[in-house]
Amino acid sequence: MFCYNIASDSLAKDIHRLSAALLGPRLQKNGVEYVVKDLMGQKRMDEMLALGQANCEVLRQLDRWCKHLEVQMTSAGMLAGMSGLPIGSHRLSCQHATHGLESMNLPWVSRDFLDQNCRSCPHHEPDGDPQWGQDVLVQVETARAETAQREKGMQAAVEEVRRRCRAQAEHGRKDDNLTEHQILAWTEQVFESDAGKARAAAGNLAEAAKVAPDLFGEAVVGALCGAAPTVAFHEAALPALADLAGKRPDLAGRLTDTAVAAIEAGVGLEHASAIFTKIRPEWSSEARRRVIERVLGVRNHIRPIGGWRRRDPQCDLIDIPPDYSLSDSFLAQEHDRDAETVLGVIKDAVRLPDPDRRINACGVVRGLMGLRPQVGVVLAPVVAGSLELVENEFGESADDVECKTLAQAFLIDPEAIDGILSGCMESRGPPVQEQLIEVYTRVLRAKVSAVDDDDSDPAAPDEVIVRTAVAIALRRVLHFLQDEQLDIDPLLAAAQAIHAASCHHPEQLIEHHPILLGTMAAWSLQSQARPAPPTILVPGAGSKPPGLVAMEEHSRDLRWQNVKRELGNALSELVEAYPQRLADTLIETFANLDSKTHYAFKGEVTRLLGVLGKQYDLLPRVLPSLWSALMDSSSAVVRYRGTDAFGECFGRSRQAPPRDVVDVFVLHLNDSYIAVHQAALRVVGDNADWLTEAQAIEALQRLANLVRTYKSERPFELERIADALLHVSRRVPRARLWSVNQVLPLIPSGVKLLDKQLIERLVRGVRPAEPAARAVAPVVLRWVGADESDTDDFRDKTNEAFSWLHNLPPAFFREVCASAIEQARKTAKHYRRAISFASLFAAHEDYEMEREVLTLARSHLPSGRRFEEVARAMEKLADAAGRSAARLGAGRD
Repeated sequence: MFCYNIASDSLAKDIHRLSAALLGPRLQKNGVEYVVKDLMGQKRMDEMLALGQANCEVLRQLDRWCKHLEVQMTSAGMLAGMSGLPIGSHRLSCQHATHGLESMNLPWVSRDFLDQNCRSCPHHEPDGDPQWGQDVLVQVETARAETAQREKGMQAAVEEVRRRCRAQAEHGRKDDNLTEHQILAWTEQVFESDAGKARAAAGNLAEAAKVAPDLFGEAVVGALCGAAPTVAFHEAALPALADLAGKRPDLAGRLTDTAVAAIEAGVGLEHASAIFTKIRPEWSSEARRRVIERVLGVRNHIRPIGGWRRRDPQCDLIDIPPDYSLSDSFLAQEHDRDAETVLGVIKDAVRLPDPDRRINACGVVRGLMGLRPQVGVVLAPVVAGSLELVENEFGESADDVECKTLAQAFLIDPEAIDGILSGCMESRGPPVQEQLIEVYTRVLRAKVSAVDDDDSDPAAPDEVIVRTAVAIALRRVLHFLQDEQLDIDPLLAAAQAIHAASCHHPEQLIEHHPILLGTMAAWSLQSQARPAPPTILVPGAGSKPPGLVAMEEHSRDLRWQNVKRELGNALSELVEAYPQRLADTLIETFANLDSKTHYAFKGEVTRLLGVLGKQYDLLPRVLPSLWSALMDSSSAVVRYRGTDAFGECFGRSRQAPPRDVVDVFVLHLNDSYIAVHQAALRVVGDNADWLTEAQAIEALQRLANLVRTYKSERPFELERIADALLHVSRRVPRARLWSVNQVLPLIPSGVKLLDKQLIERLVRGVRPAEPAARAVAPVVLRWVGADESDTDDFRDKTNEAFSWLHNLPPAFFREVCASAIEQARKTAKHYRRAISFASLFAAHEDYEMEREVLTLARSHLPSGRRFEEVARAMEKLADAAGRSAARLGAGRD
């Protein structure tokens, strides 16, 4: 029996309306109601509520079916609690059943349970009207009988083929006419268990159907038609039937029915489509619609986990998607005969709430566009509207596929698709606007090629089409950039589209560089993100906590910075592609900007001048502006941008900057503004060879000041400062040990990650053979011997440090040997770390200590079979170390 608190219909409707208000708000614009795209899954919630209603009805029927049947709800979520509907996983069980079943979908799982356990059950005891269960069993039995009847008919046809084959063979021995006999023999072989033989026979049949269709008698045709709708034999039977189609008018009706049966069974789509294409059946609109619906239902454009089964013959690692060219041809033919029906079926599929069904429908649209290009324009409004529907939480993205489809249509008729997309922008929310702009981004990545390595980018064979589409897409995206009403996320998508254009089509984007610079100038005046659009107030909903509001504002500010960064990257790409065309503009713009009022934009122009200065012939023209930025006392932003720009100009050049420029870098190391001295730190640390000895000494003193400042305030910045100290100190050998001693007191810092980073800097920056290694070695030993819970990790983080200790000169190691012994004994309980210490002692020929460490580590190993092999290996290593120690002692004697 099952008891569940089923909500009344009115209560369920009320909860549904409340859920829709919370999760999927509907807005009114110009008198038209539309649904805002909802990332929380409004459509999925509708599906779950519909399933709950269906489960509710099945539960009522199961309650009447049998007193012994038990249904237990094993899991439920918030939606089940809100609606009072049985939305969740249910387990069906019975004390007299052989096994139970569990599923969320009771209409589906209850049929299997009754069929497996309740048919002819002697303990069946109804608790009401059992008619529902009896109807279910009758339906299952009917379906099973139909399947058995089809299999029986196929077997009878096969037996007829065998009988005819034997009779024809006897006749053939008299007149030597074996052609029809061969076809009968091949047909018989198709149904044999030998897969290779059956495959060869199927190929022979297909070839024979091309050259001798009249020799296919009733027995052969009957056997092949019976086998065509089956999973086991459709691959063998349908190719021959497809070759017979069009050559045997007398078989047109029969082959059509066979092809329909095949796609109804979900097999042989391409060959069945070929049969339809050749025969051109005279269908009614209803019959045509049913067949086209099945074609869309059978096609699969969702790449499975592990890739498609078909592989590239030259490389098995490359998978090849299914070839649907035959079904595309069939759909194109039916579109020419009855466009309204074909387009109606596709539109219904694109509007489905199931994301996977929409992915497949868009795949059909793209295939059909290759043969009937204008179909993309006709279906574009429906595909654009589907962007509002629920997205896949896991698996392939439906939105991505829809954008890909719209981008392909854009290359067919740019003006029409641009009008459709821009018309949708005004009435859609930010999530849908992002996807609409993504279509333009894909167009701006389009290539002039029929075959493209990147399947996500559209390709067109005509350069004129691509250039036209890119020009229209650029015009629209630039309009979006200047739209003050656009929210942050769509604006970021527009900036990313411009960045894509700068990479793929800079020759067209360069014509709009004044607009880009003007947009950047306007954005630079806005230090904070534009305010969020007004939200819909739900009655009864409380206000957001202040902490959440602050977090959202911070997130918007970060995304606003990303918007400006994307546009800046696009400008950088243009400067690198067309430096001569932009040189005068940037230099004049820099000279005309005031550092106090336009500091942000002037800093951005300074960064672009740094990119421009990488061109050797333009560097003399750029240097005066960069020097002015470097010495700009009115703006820290301009100073740090100037510092970075000099590093950009000279960082990959053999030529060092002028000496007075390097003096300013050193001076900026102690600038009071963080951005400025961190920029100087990057430039000086990465380019220490620019410094003279006097400049290096001054830089080391200023870096030491930074160490003292950051040690207490921002310890995670110490890694870069330590790196700069070690690099710059190579210019002053007499200050090398002093510089290293500025870093050593930072360890331990109390932060494990920082200690690891500093140790890495020391072992990479200080060579084991140099004198400063004497001071570094004790610190490294203490660190590798630190007692931590994760020291027994397989990927030991100390490997690089131990490698450095291995390379210490013997004299240096003897000085720290006592510390090494102490740390080795302390960490012997961690056997992997102990093995590293044993290896260290062996590298320095202290075999007695190697044997002691291995023996001690062996004694700390846990008991059990898991460590038996490790214990035996340690014993062998310890014995070998003992023998080496004995030989070494004997040699010394």
